[in-house]
Amino acid sequence: MDDLQPRLARALLWTVLALLWCVRVTGAWTEGVAWPDIARMAGVQALMLAVLVAAWRGVPYWLVAAQVALCYLAFLVFGHAFAPSLWIGAATVLLALPPRFGRPLAALMAASGGLIGLVAGAGPLIALWYVSVTVDNGLVVFGLASLAATVERLHAARNDLAVQALAAERDRVHRDLGRRLHDDLTAIGFLVRNADLDGAVELARRTLSVVRAPVREGADAPVPVESPGVARLVLVVVLSVYAFITELNLLAYAGLSPPLLVLTGAALVVIVVLHLRPPTLGTLAVLVVLMAALAPFSPEWWVGMAGFLAGRILLTVRPPRSWALAAVFLAAQVPPIGLTYRDLPTVLYAIFATLAVALFVYGLSRLSGLVTALEAARRELARNAVSRERDRLARDLHDVLGFSLSAVVLRGELAARLKDSDPERAAAQAAALTPLVERARLELASVTGDQVRLSLEEELPAVLATLAVVGVRAEVTVAPALLAPEVDSVVATALREGVTNVLRHSRARHCEIEITSTPGRVRLRVANDGVAAGGGRAEGSARSGSGLAGLAERARGGLRAGVDERGWFELVAEFPTAPSQPAGLRGDADGVDPVAGAQFHDGRGEVVANRAVAQEQPLGDLGRLCPRGRHP
Repeated sequence: MDDLQPRLARALLWTVLALLWCVRVTGAWTEGVAWPDIARMAGVQALMLAVLVAAWRGVPYWLVAAQVALCYLAFLVFGHAFAPSLWIGAATVLLALPPRFGRPLAALMAASGGLIGLVAGAGPLIALWYVSVTVDNGLVVFGLASLAATVERLHAARNDLAVQALAAERDRVHRDLGRRLHDDLTAIGFLVRNADLDGAVELARRTLSVVRAPVREGADAPVPVESPGVARLVLVVVLSVYAFITELNLLAYAGLSPPLLVLTGAALVVIVVLHLRPPTLGTLAVLVVLMAALAPFSPEWWVGMAGFLAGRILLTVRPPRSWALAAVFLAAQVPPIGLTYRDLPTVLYAIFATLAVALFVYGLSRLSGLVTALEAARRELARNAVSRERDRLARDLHDVLGFSLSAVVLRGELAARLKDSDPERAAAQAAALTPLVERARLELASVTGDQVRLSLEEELPAVLATLAVVGVRAEVTVAPALLAPEVDSVVATALREGVTNVLRHSRARHCEIEITSTPGRVRLRVANDGVAAGGGRAEGSARSGSGLAGLAERARGGLRAGVDERGWFELVAEFPTAPSQPAGLRGDADGVDPVAGAQFHDGRGEVVANRAVAQEQPLGDLGRLCPRGRHP
């Protein structure tokens, strides 16, 4: 369906309008209308078609009323030969007026066409033909115009549904998960203030397990749907009325016997039903056989159905071959049409009508299918946006909030162990818990909100203090540099995740932290001696989906993880600092378009991506605060 773009939908509409105009002009010629009257009638029709085209985009009601009045005024001037042109007014009211007004008025105009034919003495069959033509052509143009507008609207708003779903998911997570975590953190702070360290540690552990668990999926919110039902109904009515018109033509002009008329009527019903089924080569073959079987009994039958078959070819065969085959098939119909009708006006009338039928059969069928495909695409974009938001939230909770909760657990356990042996140190550790909990609450607000923002200047002292609590000696190297706020936040989060890995290795006793910069890059290195026995990979390596691999992917940086030549486990994260491409913990700014993926390789592989930064800010006093040295 993706090959049918809005511009092709508009081209189909304009082409069908032009062909219907040619059909009416040549139809008047076949009825013996003088050329001066045909020229004036063609000018009036061109003016009416211009109003019809404007009605697609919206026109004032007075112009719709003028269009309807012009339809009947033209009939008074040009006679019953203008009666079939009432479809222009019917299509205009369908497009411009609300359905509760437009549909009854269009039906009334169609009925009036038959009444005009009867009053003018055209005969019952011709009067019925006027009604059918008004209904069929009016619905064809209404269907092509309204569906083309729907396709344009869906293409223009294909991301709207994803934005709505993303906003709903953020509200749900903020309401459910965010409120629960906020309540837990508030309770932890209460227990700390009341010296219930065991209770605070236990609750912090449970909260940490929630933070490290995947984000629970919520129920899909109801979303507006562009239903293809109207398009399908228009297609069914148009095909049925066209089949009826074909039967009327056979009855009026072909001179078929009653049995043959019954047979052609049954064949038309089968053809319409087959067309409503999915286009396949099998159904196309059945249509060809059915039409060819009746052609010897009535050349008018084949000529009347040639456009229908051409439209089916366009639907069944893939473009561009479909257009070539349909063009060859339609060109091949010129000799049969010439042999069947012989006089030039009728031949031209049949050629224009065949082309119009081929295009509206193709257009209505294709556009109705495209509405369904575009709606499915919009829903898929919405599902993907929500899924990425859940992944983002799970990663940010793991990367940001997980560290603070781990620090609460570690300091609380240490304070509980020292309560009897070293009350002074126990009190100091307990006192440090309150600001940690308050910081975790602020971090929770940033994670469940719209942007996570950390700072290296605040983060580095915090991670060093936490390492000291568990007895890990840290050696720190910080080279002064200029970093954009977005990159500063990403590096701070990467530092936090790297130190969280160290905290999870109970055997780690030494840790090296290096933050250096080169033109266009900033590099973070975290190494520790907590590698498992036998030189295996340490627990919690960067292969974790919520660890540094996910962080590097979202930050468009680089990542190496593995055991170095000393047998230490080493994480190296690099991030670009080019001024033209902002980086961040989130995906794209709108949260909808797909995030560029990154590759992660086993062992000492590398994650590579290409998002950089826009502004610069100094690292402040980090160089002075943490010069190269040992930190207990």
